Amino acid sequence: MNSDNLNELFTALSKSQAEMETAQLNRQNSFLKTRYSDLLSIVKSTRPALTKNGLCVTQIIELDGDGSSILSTRLGHSSGQWIESRMKISPQKTDIQSWAAFVSYARRYCYAALICSVDGDDEESSFAEASADRDNEIGMAVSEARVTPEQVEELQYELKDHPGLAEEILHRLGLKRLADLPKSKYLVSLKRIREIKSAQQK
Repeated sequence: MNSDNLNELFTALSKSQAEMETAQLNRQNSFLKTRYSDLLSIVKSTRPALTKNGLCVTQIIELDGDGSSILSTRLGHSSGQWIESRMKISPQKTDIQSWAAFVSYARRYCYAALICSVDGDDEESSFAEASADRDNEIGMAVSEARVTPEQVEELQYELKDHPGLAEEILHRLGLKRLADLPKSKYLVSLKRIREIKSAQQK
C-alpha cells in the first residue's frame, strides 16, 4: 500500500540509506547462542538519517476485516507521501506471552525491511543460502525427515511453561510449528531447551 506519488519519498529514502549505519549486534539469542540486533539498535542506527531527510516510521496494530490483528508499518515523508507494509499477527499459541513475542519480532523485521536497513542479523539468510547450495549440488530439492509425533510431544512438554522460548525456536529455525522441526535438530534442540530451563531455575 502506498500514496499516489512516491517521488519525494524515494528521493529522501535514497539519501537516508546513504547515511544509515549498520546496527550493532547488541543481543544474544539464548537458544542458538548467536548475536543479533534488537529493534532499539536498528532504530538508533537509522532514525537520525531518516529524520534528517523528512522521513518517519510508525507502527500500529489494527484489526483486519476478518477480525485478525495486523501490524501496520508505515514510512512517511514530510510531503505527505507514504508507503506501508502490513503483516498478520499469527503466533502459534494465543497466550499473551506468545503474542507479545511474535509482535516484537514482527516490529523489528517489518521496520528493517521497509527502509532496507542492515541489522547485522544474517543467520537466516546464511541458513537459506546454505540450503540452496545443498539443493543445487544434487539438482533437486531435498526434503529432510521431520520429527515424529512422539518427539513433538516431548518438545511440547518441555516448552509448556515457556511460550516465549517456543516462539524463539520456531522463529530462528524458520518454522511455523514444532512438527516441522528436522529430525536432525531434535536432540540438540531438546538439550538446549533443558539447559536454558535449568539455568533459569538457579
